[in-house]
Amino acid sequence: MSAATAQIYLALTLIPCLITMWKDLSQMRIPNLVSIAMIVIFAVTAPFLLEWSEILRQVLFAVGLFVILFIFYLTGAVSAGDVKFASTMVLFVDLGDATFFFRNLGLIALAGLLAHIIVKNIPALRNLAPEWQSWKVKGVFPYGLALSASLIFYLITRSI
Repeated sequence: MSAATAQIYLALTLIPCLITMWKDLSQMRIPNLVSIAMIVIFAVTAPFLLEWSEILRQVLFAVGLFVILFIFYLTGAVSAGDVKFASTMVLFVDLGDATFFFRNLGLIALAGLLAHIIVKNIPALRNLAPEWQSWKVKGVFPYGLALSASLIFYLITRSI
């Protein structure tokens, strides 16, 4: 992926990623509209930014991830919103960078989980957003936070 392509994708996906973070933290859900927006952004821009073979590869990557995550959804391991958003956001991750992306996703998810636990257990910080559902649900982490932060981080690193 070229730096220019990453910059365009970053500019276009930043708002959907921020909405995903906010909604998952506050309501423990990722709106379908965000996933639809990600598909539309890719569908409209990819023909201008990528070769057709790259577009096909990205779509197959996303479909493959969807199938794998759907199986995890059926077992109750992940939520439907996470499956849909993860499957659409990988459209913007070059398959050649998959190892780099998923390693960073793991690190960002761990950092996000630790930060969430810390903020949740410090009343002065938790009270900044006392109605957030992510504080109230036990044993569940708003994974949209990690997914979005990982895509933003990835696109920033590829923009340089």
